[in-house]
Amino acid sequence: MAPNESAARRGLLGLATLGAIVAAALLVAPAGAQAAPGCASADALSVGVKKKEAAFRCLLNKERTKRDLPALTWRVTLARGARRSNALMLRCRSFSHTPCGESPAASVRKSGYRGRFSGENIAWGTGRLGTARSTFRSWMRSRGHRKAMLNPRARAAGVAVRHRQRFQGYSGASVWTLSLGAR
Repeated sequence: MAPNESAARRGLLGLATLGAIVAAALLVAPAGAQAAPGCASADALSVGVKKKEAAFRCLLNKERTKRDLPALTWRVTLARGARRSNALMLRCRSFSHTPCGESPAASVRKSGYRGRFSGENIAWGTGRLGTARSTFRSWMRSRGHRKAMLNPRARAAGVAVRHRQRFQGYSGASVWTLSLGAR
């Protein structure tokens, strides 16, 4: 078996923060991990986009409230910007905060967001590494991603996932973008 075949089976999750891209990293959820109550579909592989995104929003706001941070308000315009970033990454075949040369701030502005933009997290993974929970956990384990998601000045967000995509040489990938707005 070729080394790439083994990696493809386990799945690959790429991570990046605004200002620094972290190359692909293999991450596995800890044994015995339990679902957050009310965050249905967080581990689901075969649910639709809306359920995956709702599960991610649930996980993030539960974590923020657990840490005495305000829950994020979900903005359609930020979600549109996140979807735009995903589409650009797929079109230009580039796992980057500037796919096709467009910055995250430009993506959310072109999608109608007029508030203060504070950051973007991007990730991709196949199989279990492409679920809402796996993406959330991976970002929480990364200092830069965690800092962006738990920024006390963040007040608004939009999340988007494109699943069942061919990306970075793998089929069945889920590509995630979280766009954050601040007060």
